[in-house]
Amino acid sequence: MMTLEAAMNTYETTGTVTAGGALVLDAPLPIGEGKVRVTVQPEPEQAPTPKPSLSEYLEALRIRQEARGHVPMTGEEVDAYLREERESWD
Repeated sequence: MMTLEAAMNTYETTGTVTAGGALVLDAPLPIGEGKVRVTVQPEPEQAPTPKPSLSEYLEALRIRQEARGHVPMTGEEVDAYLREERESWD
């Protein structure tokens, strides 16, 4: 977001303060090189998205898998896979 107030020569944009304390602007300013006055105001924090419970996550996972046609292995297929894997270790 950039707001230009030409009468006061004030430019407003957003940016990010890096771990080292440097300020990186989201957009270039339409001014030439030289010293500027900077006022930093943190952006309002958004409420974090609540994490789903394990049962909600697993249900959503099953729905996505069904939608793409995933067919899980049967118990016998899992046992055969594990047997083959273990035999390859010898």
